Amino acid sequence: MNQDQKVYLFTSKQTGRAMHPRSMQLVVNSAMEKAGFKTSKYTAHTLRHSFATHLLNSGTNLHVIKTLLGHSKIETTMIYLHLQKHTQLGIISPLDQLFQRGTKSN
Repeated sequence: MNQDQKVYLFTSKQTGRAMHPRSMQLVVNSAMEKAGFKTSKYTAHTLRHSFATHLLNSGTNLHVIKTLLGHSKIETTMIYLHLQKHTQLGIISPLDQLFQRGTKSN
């Protein structure tokens, strides 16, 4: 695979291409409903933010995160630094709450 080829985490079964955002939201809603959570609280984009924030919190280089997210400008990726500051202040993301709820019941 060359650098210009993109790899997608969620692909359409019919086309093999990236799943349309609305289709991805239906998948997220279905998973949340099956897990007993309110679907309006979680979006497909929440997964993206959570992915980036967890990478950043684990010490992953910002330029690596930029590449993984497909951002053309580092400034876009730096938005996640702002999110990390919220985490340091004790503000918990919805996915962190989901994880905590899941581990408490196990």
